[in-house]
Amino acid sequence: MNSINLMQAAPLINCGAKSVSVRGAKSGVLRLIVLAAGNTVTKSQIAELRDTYENTVASKIRYLRDLLATVGCSDLIETVPSCGYRARLDGWGVDAFDFRSAVERPPGSTLRDADVDVANEVAQEAAKTLQIALGLWAVNPAAGLPGRTGYELRFDQLYERAQDQLLFARLRSARVADLREAIVELQHRARKGGSDYIWSLLLRAHASMRNLAQVDKVIGEAEQYYRRNLPSNLLATIAAIRRGDSALLFPVENHEAGAPDPHGSPQHSDIGSNPLDLLGTLGITDATDLRLNGSRLTPSQCIGRTRSRLYFSGVLASKWVLDPAVRSEFNSLLTRLDGIGGDVRFLIINPYGEAYQRLHSLRDGHLSHESVAHLALLNKSHVSLAVRVFDSLPAFRIVIIDDDVVTFSPYRLAATKYLESDRGWRAPHVVLDPLAPYPLAEAFQLLFAETWNQALPLENLK
Repeated sequence: MNSINLMQAAPLINCGAKSVSVRGAKSGVLRLIVLAAGNTVTKSQIAELRDTYENTVASKIRYLRDLLATVGCSDLIETVPSCGYRARLDGWGVDAFDFRSAVERPPGSTLRDADVDVANEVAQEAAKTLQIALGLWAVNPAAGLPGRTGYELRFDQLYERAQDQLLFARLRSARVADLREAIVELQHRARKGGSDYIWSLLLRAHASMRNLAQVDKVIGEAEQYYRRNLPSNLLATIAAIRRGDSALLFPVENHEAGAPDPHGSPQHSDIGSNPLDLLGTLGITDATDLRLNGSRLTPSQCIGRTRSRLYFSGVLASKWVLDPAVRSEFNSLLTRLDGIGGDVRFLIINPYGEAYQRLHSLRDGHLSHESVAHLALLNKSHVSLAVRVFDSLPAFRIVIIDDDVVTFSPYRLAATKYLESDRGWRAPHVVLDPLAPYPLAEAFQLLFAETWNQALPLENLK
């Protein structure tokens, strides 16, 4: 089936085996006409678009049709005599409509908050459906359209609704991976100024994971947030957790054996007797548990996983910006994060420093700082991105995503080993879970933070 992807920075038309991106003024015209869902859009409505006037509408429609003709679908936009234009959507799929349908009618759509009693299977299916729907979202499909249409506001409301529904579904699904995802979302909301209800859910979620240390940590954060004047209902939640009220716990299937008991002393086990226990204690985990596909992580997978924060430390970040397709995905992520106060930090080696020269020699000239120009341009274009440089050879490539994923992989610095590893593409990432009882992730977060604090802003390079 032919498809129209409106939920990305540049709408993409897929017609048969051919595809074309729609950019500039033409993209606004396309979004407006397609979102009208087969209804006629008048010239005066199109003229409300930025940099558009009624006497230029016909030319913009002609330019759009010429572009569509390159992939054989110029008839997608038809003229309604004396009225305007409309999209002929029979046989076409539109991601914005799929998103709306998934949010308005998810499995278990009666699920409205974390205390609703629904079957775990229904909650799991709802979580999967909503996660796929939110995965479609890179930008509001109605971004920049006239406010009078109401499209942009309605999709923003749908996006918020989808996030709420996904959160509640994950809390009720009984899957450990879902509960971990819910904890990350609750942490994000609490630190952004959450209500006492959000703090209460976060405490209950950690208690359900039977992690007393995390419960105590959240209580301390809540006391700091409320300046030690905790609301009465939050105090009641804490008291109920302390006395072991199981009614507050969310269902968790296949919970890890030997995990600490939230209502008593931690259970001590001989972790040396089983290497798998040691891995779990340190937080070395399966990437799929944290919604990452495999241990050989690509920038695209990291981009797709990012909610609000992405940190990277490496050589020159060439894998993020030299491939035009990946750079476009990265740019779309930055555009989204610009609007929500996101935080993206990239650490690279100084392209003019001693470390660069040493690495250039070690790799027999197989090193280029071509990526730096792309990073500099993105750095100037996006408030969410900051790039800094350091002058030493990195031991690890480090990626930190939101509050729940830390990965590292060792660098092959010598030329032969570097080329044998397909220029680093075959290097496996070790995926770490910061919510583990004794997380190894903290060491790499500290390493990143220390290097960042000592690094020089990219824009300060001469």
